[in-house]
Amino acid sequence: MALSTAKIKLNKCRRNFILEVFMAYPNIPSRINSFQLGRYSRYGEQYFRRRFETEFNFFLFNKTIFQRTIVFRNVSGLIK
Repeated sequence: MALSTAKIKLNKCRRNFILEVFMAYPNIPSRINSFQLGRYSRYGEQYFRRRFETEFNFFLFNKTIFQRTIVFRNVSGLIK
């Protein structure tokens, strides 16, 4: 699972929060905000407000996930 990588330090609370956002995101028909996330998930609005207020390095998170899933190819087509 990509969320359990060694480079990203995700505690259980942060991991559950990210998974909950990713699971609720496709179900929300209009604007995505804390109120809508609270409506379409098992947690309330305050849960999402508090979690979004804390800092998180999304650049490192995305970079680590993409490095594990993308296979780079050179010009000749050989896998590196």
